[in-house]
Formats: sequence, C-alpha cells, structure tokens
Amino acid sequence: LKRRYPEAPLLVLGWSAGGNVALAALADSQNLFAAGLMVSAPHDMGGTMSFLESFQWFPYVYVNIKSLMEEYESTGAKAALAASVPEGDRIMRWMDDMLSWTSFAAHWTLTRPFGSAWHERITSKYTGHQSAGE
Repeated sequence: LKRRYPEAPLLVLGWSAGGNVALAALADSQNLFAAGLMVSAPHDMGGTMSFLESFQWFPYVYVNIKSLMEEYESTGAKAALAASVPEGDRIMRWMDDMLSWTSFAAHWTLTRPFGSAWHERITSKYTGHQSAGE
C-alpha cells in the first residue's frame, strides 16, 4: 500500500487480542503507521488468557480460535499464515488437532490453552512476545 500510495497515511486497527498485535506493530513500525486503534484489547493478556482458559464456564477461547481458523481456511489465508511462520504447516496441524470436537466436548472437564497456544505459536511471531504474559 505504501509503495502504491506513498502519500496516504497508513492506519493500523485491531480488535480484542488483535489490538495487542496492532499496538506491537504501531510501536515497532518506525513511522510506518500514522495512527492506530485498539478496540476491546485486553490490558493484561496473560491474566485474560488465564481467566478465559481456566475459569470461564463457556469455552469462549475455543469458539473464538475455531472460528478464526475456519475463516482462514475458507479464504485461503490459512496457507499464507502457515507459510509466514517457522514450521507453520506443523503448527496448523497441531492447532487443528487441538480444536477438534473432542477437545470441545472435553472442555467441561479438562481445560486446554486454546488462546495461549494460538498466541505462542502464531501471534508471537509477529509481536516478538513469547507468551501472553509478556
């Protein structure tokens, strides 16, 4: 976009955990973005993931990440995302296994780190943070 429209200001926008990615991009961009906006981004990502993965009765993080993966699959973005991170194909297979319906059914007795796993394997490659706590 910057090459095609060099004079146009570039803005970054992120919702929820994507707001944290937007903030990291804004901080690391070295004047690439003119401004940024975070919408409903968690102030404490580690605390948020801990609550959602351990104490939330509804498997919100499972539903969120599963929906994200299905959208990526339907648009072809999953392959592009896999290609953009080290060992991306293996990570995507692992995420698919973790997001199986068996995992969903087991949520009621055994919690799994759906959101933390996504962050540690995908988001951290873009933000440079190794855990949701960072």
